[in-house]
Amino acid sequence: MLRSARCYPVPVDESARRRRPVQVVPVQVVPVETTPVADTALQAAPELVQEAKDFASRSRAENTKRIYDAQWSRFSRWCELKGVPARPADRRSVANYLTYLASFGREPELDKALKRKKQLKASSIGQAKAVIGKAHTDAGFSSPADTREVLDVWEGIQRTLGGQIDKKAPIMPNQLSAMLDLAPDSLLGLRDRAILLLGWAGAFRRTELVSLDVEDLFRGDEPDTIVAFLRRSKTDQRGTGKRKPILPSADARICPVRAVAAWLKESGIASGPLFRPASPDGRTLLERRLSDDMVYETVVRYAEGADLDPGMFGSFAAHSLRAGFCTTAVEAGKDLDQIMQVTGHAKVDTLMGYVRNSKLFTERSAGRGLLDGVKPGRDKT
Repeated sequence: MLRSARCYPVPVDESARRRRPVQVVPVQVVPVETTPVADTALQAAPELVQEAKDFASRSRAENTKRIYDAQWSRFSRWCELKGVPARPADRRSVANYLTYLASFGREPELDKALKRKKQLKASSIGQAKAVIGKAHTDAGFSSPADTREVLDVWEGIQRTLGGQIDKKAPIMPNQLSAMLDLAPDSLLGLRDRAILLLGWAGAFRRTELVSLDVEDLFRGDEPDTIVAFLRRSKTDQRGTGKRKPILPSADARICPVRAVAAWLKESGIASGPLFRPASPDGRTLLERRLSDDMVYETVVRYAEGADLDPGMFGSFAAHSLRAGFCTTAVEAGKDLDQIMQVTGHAKVDTLMGYVRNSKLFTERSAGRGLLDGVKPGRDKT
């Protein structure tokens, strides 16, 4: 067994040390010969260089990379049609490109060549600006997107188009129920029910929902509960993992736990991707994972079929499931930390950004009754 070392102080004669002169011993500095690292050391392991590139490519989420590639491809094509270099790009070219994105319809032939069909929001144009800047810095160039000329144009675009975030309408419980009533009594109908209910009850993003495998579902501590293990998410790119509690409903018709169980039983899926596409006739499930775009299409199709009113928010999307859970939970007075346990939010203000103001007018509204009972007259006191 190793023992800890003990140190004992050595007694010093202070008076003797004061009487003795201090002798200075010159120190000779001997140069140390260093051997430079040979460049061939790196060249000898090309597989490490490639592995480093692979790790760097995984530094961004797959969805982020898709957006990055699409934005850069569009800018490169615009530069090609204009006869100017894309990288390194001149600051005037970037300023003109952002102006083009903010002015749909002025160059119809260019719109057609770039397959552009609508006016972009300020957020999308800001995304294009960021991608152009990063593409330059990644290649060792200075970013033309950060020059004063481009920044002035960007400021004007924001003031003109507005910088409001495009928030989707929340799907509230009664609306979700109306959507579920439209699900057919078929294999795909069971899949759609499971997507809608699990997506809502777990406040899943659509990319998270389709990333689930059967092996990621566990029985919870309470009866008829599920724990969904999310291996990776938008806010967890390093793959730490997140456990989401999925609770049952007393109404079997809108119970997420029963919906998932019915889907697994009917589909016969025992392992691998939880949600999968089907053959054109809808009778055979394919082996691959369902795309997140299909989740979007499913939510929109059922919302339109149920003739739901998005109100002030304009439209429904897959994110409406997540927003609906957040809004409903906050309105029900659930503890914020418990809501964040499901949503995965690290900050309360981020969570509250998902809570749609669906109930602006309640009994506790600040202005309710303030002007009631005012007496007529000119009394200024």
